[in-house]
Amino acid sequence: TKQGVYVLDSLRDTPKLWLPNPGSCFVMEDIEGAHWIATLNNGLIYLPKIPWKSICNDESNVNAVVNIDIEDKLLAVAFASGKVKLYSNFQSPAILNIKSDSHVPDVKIKNDHLYTSELDINLNNPSVKRPINEQSSRVINISSDSKGNLLLASNRGLFLSSTDASKQEVSLSKFTNRAEVAKFTSRGQILVGTREGLYRSEKNATFSKIYAYFNSHVKDIIEGPDESFWLLTHGDGLALLHNDTIIKLNNTYSLTSKFCTKGFCDTKGNIWIGTNQGLNKISIINLENIQLSIESYSQSDGLPSNQINDIDQYGDTL
Repeated sequence: TKQGVYVLDSLRDTPKLWLPNPGSCFVMEDIEGAHWIATLNNGLIYLPKIPWKSICNDESNVNAVVNIDIEDKLLAVAFASGKVKLYSNFQSPAILNIKSDSHVPDVKIKNDHLYTSELDINLNNPSVKRPINEQSSRVINISSDSKGNLLLASNRGLFLSSTDASKQEVSLSKFTNRAEVAKFTSRGQILVGTREGLYRSEKNATFSKIYAYFNSHVKDIIEGPDESFWLLTHGDGLALLHNDTIIKLNNTYSLTSKFCTKGFCDTKGNIWIGTNQGLNKISIINLENIQLSIESYSQSDGLPSNQINDIDQYGDTL
């Protein structure tokens, strides 16, 4: 209309004003399902097929979201300012606000507890808080297993904790390097990413480096289908650990950037890789011969930013 472009989610809904005062305009849908709007006053506008919805934008306009975690209908969000907010049903306002004084925290929701890089908060009684790490080390990454154990990657090594407050924290003292990321595997092992490569726990509780030739700075580790492990690096792109061999994939498969940030394996077995230049979806065709298909998404596809800091899934929404 002359007053603006309106969007209807269904014929029963009230039209929502999407673009005010565009002047005369023409809308068409292309063969990919995307829409193009030619306007008199606002140039040419492209609406991609994939719908992007902005949430928690009360903070994200001024503070970057650096980590997220989802459990049931709870969404924990860590901001670059050090704030941590907990949302219910992905709706504002937040039901819990926490301020970190020392550094940007990681966040994890597990068994009615919210864990940050500093605190263990009982969600049934948020006033009950205890330090997540008794060793006063900087916790960089928090992961968990099905038994309720927490694995804390820190600047002083690895720490094994539990969601059961009666169990004490155990320092994995045989690994004392700075740990960027640590993950439990389905086999019960521990993989640790460092700035000098990848380490794995052995049966005698020691950690050994997996292949001396692999010295990349590992930022994240994602376990995919068929015991495949996807290694996201800072500057060397993506590598695959499969059948006890590490293969760098840069020469064959290119991501939007070699500077990877966070990854995620969705419920269909697709691997999502975030970088500083957009989002990548890897569909596995054949792992034995390493046949993959990669789709990339950036601001030209509707992303609000090419800097992807974290990825998670709720239902059919990423």
